[in-house]
Amino acid sequence: FSAAERGFFRAFPLSVPVEDRLVLDEALYLVPLLEAMHRQRRYLLVLADSHRARLYEAAWGHTHLLRQIDEAIPRRQRSAGALREPPATIARHREDLLLHYHKELAGTIASAWADAPFRGLILLGDYKTIAGLQTTLPTPFENRVVHTGRHSWARREPTLDAEVQEVLDDVLRKHDARLIEELERRLHEHDLVAAGPQEGINALRSGQVDYPGYV
Repeated sequence: FSAAERGFFRAFPLSVPVEDRLVLDEALYLVPLLEAMHRQRRYLLVLADSHRARLYEAAWGHTHLLRQIDEAIPRRQRSAGALREPPATIARHREDLLLHYHKELAGTIASAWADAPFRGLILLGDYKTIAGLQTTLPTPFENRVVHTGRHSWARREPTLDAEVQEVLDDVLRKHDARLIEELERRLHEHDLVAAGPQEGINALRSGQVDYPGYV
């Protein structure tokens, strides 16, 4: 995207082929740019099981590892070195460690979230771990989860990008559908939509043109 007179140039690497198109106009043709920026939204991806977790920055077409946690959680059954411990003690100890792990993971999520403008939270892993994590997430994150799903650590890492891309495609489709529904609702209620120079928008909002408060 370029405009020589304005000193504007910006290029976006895309992970999918796009149709060549040349548009010449007095004003910038921003539709492809807006589409590209829409797909560049970043999400915080958490991949977790009963004792380990990885946090990724996920965007359409790539994932980037940010942080990881690995906790020593004992198995449910007694090990050879714990024959004298009653099963109830082992289970209670394991539950205490699991709770500590979930709290540590929730804290790590909060810390990673503060480092970047993520648009949502994606939780992948085994069902029990994800359910336990959701109960320990800080309140502000309850409405930030855009997707939860199963993921096996037995899979090889390259499949994660493909899985994340499917998730983000679904998230973006739902986001676009909500925008369209909102636009249709506003149009049905006779609200007005305006686009143009900021001075014109300000004039409409301040009632200088008419219809004050309806834009």
